[in-house]
Amino acid sequence: MKEYSSTQMLKIVKEYNRMRSDLSCMVVFYMIQYFKCKKILELGFYQGQTFGVMLEATDRGSHLSTVDINFINDLYYKYYKDSQYTDGKSVEFFNISSLDFQTNTKFDFINIDTGDDRKQDFINSLDWISENGIIMFDNYDTPYFHYISNELINLDTPFYPFLIDGQAMYFVRVGSDTSNFEKMLADKLREIAVLDRIKFRNEVFLASLTPIKLSTFNDTDSFLLPPEVMQPLLKHLKI
Repeated sequence: MKEYSSTQMLKIVKEYNRMRSDLSCMVVFYMIQYFKCKKILELGFYQGQTFGVMLEATDRGSHLSTVDINFINDLYYKYYKDSQYTDGKSVEFFNISSLDFQTNTKFDFINIDTGDDRKQDFINSLDWISENGIIMFDNYDTPYFHYISNELINLDTPFYPFLIDGQAMYFVRVGSDTSNFEKMLADKLREIAVLDRIKFRNEVFLASLTPIKLSTFNDTDSFLLPPEVMQPLLKHLKI
């Protein structure tokens, strides 16, 4: 993708373990830009690849907080600290367990990428997310976390999953209109992905955003939820 391929993260991501696919990088990047997210919280930093994408996507005046008990921040200090990507922004590192993190801040975007405490982290995030905020549940479909993902989409909360890119599941508040964003994202990614229909659960069909070149992009089953299937999904999930 011409617009995004020039940014720093896609240039350096291959130097590290490939924890975030190219396609998923782009989804996070465009989502934060489109919704103008300025207050961001990340639970689970690891090597900071997703954090780097979020730094690149945010504007001056943004505040990013990240929580982990074991930061591997070589990438951050080498490529991002005191660079154009942190200029005019504030960054906080909290070297604690996500369950010990407390805040009164309302965030526009929360990324959950922790371990066994993911379900509780999601529940806690419901108190920290802003009215129009987005909660990202990373690596939702790995064998270890798949059962937690199934629990989350069936929780009785005011949030529902509106997008899945094959690596992360994104939640917004019920009633949110994401149709224009979905159209924009499909247009932005048209050179590398196609929109198909797949069966999600039972009789609920979703639009699938599938990479054109699977040898280049390691996502195989990413998909978007268009407005016309939102209500059937909500009914099916009893939200």
